[in-house]
Amino acid sequence: YGWHADKMFEAWDFNAEDYPLFEPDAWKDKIYTEYNRLLEAAPNEGTRIHALIETAIVNDVWPEDQHDWEIVDGAVRDSFELIPDGWQEETLASVELGYGGTVDRYTKVDEGRVLDYKTTDKIGERWDNLRLWDSHYMQLAAYRQLIGRPNARCWIDYLSTSFPGKRKLIEAPQDKLDEGWEKFQALQKVWCVFNNYNPGGN
Repeated sequence: YGWHADKMFEAWDFNAEDYPLFEPDAWKDKIYTEYNRLLEAAPNEGTRIHALIETAIVNDVWPEDQHDWEIVDGAVRDSFELIPDGWQEETLASVELGYGGTVDRYTKVDEGRVLDYKTTDKIGERWDNLRLWDSHYMQLAAYRQLIGRPNARCWIDYLSTSFPGKRKLIEAPQDKLDEGWEKFQALQKVWCVFNNYNPGGN
């Protein structure tokens, strides 16, 4: 069921007198079921929103649903403000580097720029405390190497699904991106050893 779900149930002060028709184990099962449903739904929702953004930018076809339209509108505004002329949602791969990925939006002009969207349903303090993590730095660092711009500026654009149109744009510091690249390479090396894979075939 997952460590987080266990902790969530433990933190809930269950009082059987308040819920005479349900046993604690039954409520625990309900909590676990909902927790797993949310875990499965999150990446699907992110994929769906990404597709809507790409369709709006590439084909100028916008969502009919107002909720989706506002999310997409915010993302498109940020996209063109940061990268007026660039490539959208492009899957890239490098035999030499030994990996590939789908970059949400980027440009090779000058030093280059990379933008990645992240959907989130966080509200209140959890929204206020949104930040970038090592996984973001590694992802962005790998992307900018992939587009051939190792010093590109990079951003994560958090898109709220709870309050459509609300977003938080965070630029990754260059030193964190450099660290992220070192960490990515270290993890990639371990993966290559375990999978007997030699990037570039050399």
